[in-house]
Amino acid sequence: MLCALMLPSTIQALHGQPNSGDSKLPLRAALVLTPEFCATEIKQGEKVWTGVEKFEVGAAACAELEPALQGIFRQLDKVDAPPAGEIVILPRVVSASATRPTGVTIFNRPKKDLLVVLEWTVKDSAGKTIWFQSVQGTGTVKSYARGNVSKKTMKILVGDAVRDAAKESAAKMSSAPELRKLADDAGPARQ
Repeated sequence: MLCALMLPSTIQALHGQPNSGDSKLPLRAALVLTPEFCATEIKQGEKVWTGVEKFEVGAAACAELEPALQGIFRQLDKVDAPPAGEIVILPRVVSASATRPTGVTIFNRPKKDLLVVLEWTVKDSAGKTIWFQSVQGTGTVKSYARGNVSKKTMKILVGDAVRDAAKESAAKMSSAPELRKLADDAGPARQ
């Protein structure tokens, strides 16, 4: 009987969802997306042998992060500089790397995978770091027979990987004990 009562909370904990009925944190937060962050590009490869691939991760992140995190906080404001007196959420692009297909022939269209790693820092109103976490997201597209992708397909690949990282970020933030404690400590003043 006790196992049956604990099972729903155990399943929710395994899926990264909060145990409370209301999944929104009763906090006002500022998502800081600076122009520098939005312009972040990661390059991979060498000009001579493989060519240089450019992943415009910042542009995709600036489009995808706010919608993914909207459901986590009571109020989420997108800003380009950290404000005073609010919970501040600071993302950083750590890396992006794509696979280089091998064994490519003219008869197949190999997959190209991209892994994007984002790092999150959440600070309280006093500027103290209360949560720090890295998440990763992946995207996959079919490439040309040579293993290359067009600019349009590259944008789709980057968008899919960042969207996956944003979804993972939202799940980790909503279930983070540190953020739940901050919400509980804030009480009605921030709610």
